[in-house]
Amino acid sequence: MRIVVAPDSFKGSIGAAEAATALAEGWHRARPGDELVCLPLADGGEGTLEVLAAAAAAPRWHPVQVTGPAGPAVASCWLELEDAAGYIELARASGLPLMAASRPARRAYRRHGGS
Repeated sequence: MRIVVAPDSFKGSIGAAEAATALAEGWHRARPGDELVCLPLADGGEGTLEVLAAAAAAPRWHPVQVTGPAGPAVASCWLELEDAAGYIELARASGLPLMAASRPARRAYRRHGGS
């Protein structure tokens, strides 16, 4: 049997590629004769750039500093693919993991919508 393993990330704990690998390993232990194809997915939020990069022949990461949800700069990046298109992921600049440590940031984000 051919099985496609296509999970999204598990927010804050494991990325889509790692989740696909873990699920496939567990499946393979139970049914070693099955053919498994890992196809990590993303819904446009956290993990989207990793999924795009994994599917590309020559992804180029560009590190940047951006304004974080609490105001101070945070390290982020954008992705360039071989078609010269650039991709950004808002979660890298103002996602929940960056807001978790700052209660005032969560209030400001609700009031102003981030930057």
